[in-house]
Order: sequence, then structure tokens, then C-alpha cells
Amino acid sequence: MSKRTLITRLKETGIVQRKQVQLSHAGMSDIYFDIKKAYGYPDILQLITEELWKLIQKDAFQHEKDLSVIAATGYGGITPASIVALDNTKCLTLVRTELKQHGLNKHIECYKPVPSDLIALIDDVGTTGKTLQKATDILQKTGADVLGAYFVVKRGDIKLSVPFRYVMTADELL
Repeated sequence: MSKRTLITRLKETGIVQRKQVQLSHAGMSDIYFDIKKAYGYPDILQLITEELWKLIQKDAFQHEKDLSVIAATGYGGITPASIVALDNTKCLTLVRTELKQHGLNKHIECYKPVPSDLIALIDDVGTTGKTLQKATDILQKTGADVLGAYFVVKRGDIKLSVPFRYVMTADELL
């Protein structure tokens, strides 16, 4: 399967919503990319995770440490990160950028990275990068290295302190 097949399937499922929506860090938009809707289709989810893994592998191959952790924050990243971690026998880390007001009030759930770890951080749509920058800052406090951030769709001008890659741009879906 290919990226072209993935783009075709995403379009078929109607993940592009043309209506006024509030984005988390970029104000109002007339277009919303509902990647989470695509997670309900096993063939699409498999294509997404395969494409993300290809990007991660390219970067990890060039690093002196072995990739050991797949991380995510928010609903958009958790599903693909969980599958990539499971399929490739990597630890899974989930990052809360905002602490909840109950429970243990932890920023890091599941596996807590250690200094010897190398982490790939996954999210569904990248617009400004603010959420993943917060997650990167939290992960770096563990002493681990963050290889980079990986998005399914790049929709905006992303600013991060780590390298980032994406499977496709917003324009490819329009």
C-alpha cells in the first residue's frame, strides 16, 4: 500500500470537514481534518501507522541510540502511537500537557522514559506545534532524547525544538 492509497481512502471517508471550527492553538479555521474519524477504518489505520513508522525508521537509523519509546499526547496521537509501539515492540508513553485535577496528577502515563531512551512523538495534525512542544519539554525533563515529532497531516507553520516529519500536507487532502 502507499501514501497515494492512504490519501484516497482519507478523502473517501470524508475526514476533511469544511465548516467553521476553533483550533486548539491557531484560532478559527474553515477547514478541519478529522483524522480520528479515519481510525475507525482498520485499513486506513494500518496505512497511517505504516507510513508513520517509515518516517520514524528513517530518522532512527541515523541516530546513535536505538529507538525505544513511542509517545503521544491527546486523542489524535494515542491510537496510532499505541499501534506503532505494539507492532514494533517499543515502550508506549502518553504525555498529559495539562494535569488533570484528580488521580495522581502525572504528566507521564504508561512507561516513564529514562536517560538511555530515544523517543518518537506522534500526533494526528500539526498546525503550530505548541502542543507537541509542551510534550517535548515534559519528555526531555526525564533525561531521554526526543528523536522528533511525527504528524499524519501538516496543516500549518509548525515550530518545534526537535525535527519533525509528516505523512502528508493539508493541501494533499484538499
